[in-house]
Amino acid sequence: FPVTIQRGKDWEVVDNIWYNVYGRGQDGMQHNHLGSDFSAVHYLKFNPNEHTGTTFVNPRANEAFYYKNLNNKAVEGMNGDNPNHSLYFDRFTPQVVEGDFIIFSSHLDHLIYKNESDDLRVTMAMNFKLM
Repeated sequence: FPVTIQRGKDWEVVDNIWYNVYGRGQDGMQHNHLGSDFSAVHYLKFNPNEHTGTTFVNPRANEAFYYKNLNNKAVEGMNGDNPNHSLYFDRFTPQVVEGDFIIFSSHLDHLIYKNESDDLRVTMAMNFKLM
C-alpha cells in the first residue's frame, strides 16, 4: 500500500512498505534490493515450528565452498546454525520468532524457502536509503 516517505535525520524509507504473505507451497525467489542501503523484515505472523526465516546467500560463496570442503577437524566442528560460523557456509538463515525485526545490507541476496504449512507466514518489509 502507498506510504508517505518517512524522513529521519539522515535516512529515509524508499519506495513503499510492503507485506509478504506466503501460504502453503509458496516461496520467495532469490533476489536483492540494490539501489537501497539497508532493507528490513518484520515478522508479523510467524511460527518458528512451521516456517523458516529469511535465508541469506553468502557473497563469499567460493571461499565458503573451499572451507567447507577442507578435510580437517575445524570444519567438521562447525555448526551451520551458529552465526559465528556463518562465514563458512553458502547460506545462512537466522533463527527468528514472531515480532522480530531484522535489518540487513540491501546488496545481500536472500530468499524464502517454500511454506510447507497451512499456517500463513506474514512479513512486512521496507528499504532504507542513507542521505
